[in-house]
Amino acid sequence: RHLREKISEIERAREKEARLNADLNRTKDQLVQSEKLAAIGQLAAGVAHEINNPLAYVISNLETLQEYIKTYQKVVGEYGELEAASQAWTSLEDARMGVAETLERAETLGLSEIERDLFSLFPELLDGLDRVKRIVMDLRAFARSDKDVREMADVGEIVERTIKILGEAGRRVRVETPEEPIPLIACYPQRLSQVVMNLLVNALQAAPVQGGDVVLRMSYDDDALRIEVEDNGPGIQIDDKKKIFDPFFTTKPVGQGVGLGLSISYEIVKKHGGDIQVSSEPGRGTRFVVTIPRTVRA
Repeated sequence: RHLREKISEIERAREKEARLNADLNRTKDQLVQSEKLAAIGQLAAGVAHEINNPLAYVISNLETLQEYIKTYQKVVGEYGELEAASQAWTSLEDARMGVAETLERAETLGLSEIERDLFSLFPELLDGLDRVKRIVMDLRAFARSDKDVREMADVGEIVERTIKILGEAGRRVRVETPEEPIPLIACYPQRLSQVVMNLLVNALQAAPVQGGDVVLRMSYDDDALRIEVEDNGPGIQIDDKKKIFDPFFTTKPVGQGVGLGLSISYEIVKKHGGDIQVSSEPGRGTRFVVTIPRTVRA
């Protein structure tokens, strides 16, 4: 009897542990999503700028198109009046003069210029809308939760898409890649994108706006793929470097982050069976190196 009670107690403890682990995993997923939204929030101004630029172009072209339609309506009206006037024509000369006057009035409306402009107007409209569509798709891909299954992905594309989301700030990032195409790796694409985003946001915030240098390097060998993010900012204090991957640790001012970005990045890299290291000296910038194995580790 005593043995049965012990076994029951152990089973209850295991069930409780399983529930706690499930709750912990749900909480982790929620934190990951919260940090993603926080990252997007920090980039909101840049993203809005990236969307506003093509939208302003689209709106301007649509307004121009609206004016052109009004002009064509006037032309249609002129030809309507011409048809009504033709009922009173008594000679070929009347007809010639009536048509000539109508064509002259139509020409003063700038139909030739409008026709030429229309050929460029629609492609520009479609291009602007396509740019907005791509930005929104990149944002949706970044914010989406990964299925808990790895898939073969192009890390170069992940990096490129993530930098696009950064918008204007992303243009400050210098990307260095090997001459040979980077091989596909089995990974969690959205989560890896979040690691790249977190490292780049930190680097861009650390590097001075004037004379700032943020570099993202990609390289690989037979065993692993490496992503390095380096900046020439103020660097990290020695004591802070020891706590850099701790949850909720941050040296940023209030409102600029809750200190989860690097902690979550660390967890994501470990989930890939990889490693993330930081090297930094006060006054000499910071470099993060992410290593992801090319083959899935058990």
